[in-house]
Amino acid sequence: MEFGSNTATLKTYPDMAATVTRTGVTLIRGKGEVGQVQLLGDVDFDGEYLIGSKVQPVVFSTDLSRLYVGGNGAIYVIDLVGLTLVEKIRVPAGSNIHSLAMAGDLLIVGEGYKYGGSGSRILVYQTNPASASYHQDPVALQGAGIEQAPFGVSGMIVGPDGRTLVVVV
Repeated sequence: MEFGSNTATLKTYPDMAATVTRTGVTLIRGKGEVGQVQLLGDVDFDGEYLIGSKVQPVVFSTDLSRLYVGGNGAIYVIDLVGLTLVEKIRVPAGSNIHSLAMAGDLLIVGEGYKYGGSGSRILVYQTNPASASYHQDPVALQGAGIEQAPFGVSGMIVGPDGRTLVVVV
């Protein structure tokens, strides 16, 4: 961290990983653990953070300042500087979040069902704090047939060009 005048510059580190367990999120860098965010007790994701028998999707923000964890109709935001849960984004008419991806300042959310269903969506949230639509008013991507996919989205990744979204149904 550098201080110059009244400006502070925070340096984030690459090569990080996160694992979600039944008790919290463990953050790993290189060969060691750098911290944990407990999800039980006072901060328990309202009992929704681990429902069912699926793996919870996680994705780092592009600037590595936040970690997004998908839940049941909600996305949980963890601040990676203070290692605290800072926000719960309620997905409008949300169902099970199956996949998360980042493309610049855009958080891409894929809904899905383990036992089948319909009406899954791909939603896009703005993650730039300076944006008027920061973490609200998602845009639904339509026309790709996701809504009719029996299990919805099972996985997503943004291609190396930063513009191609690969979706697995």
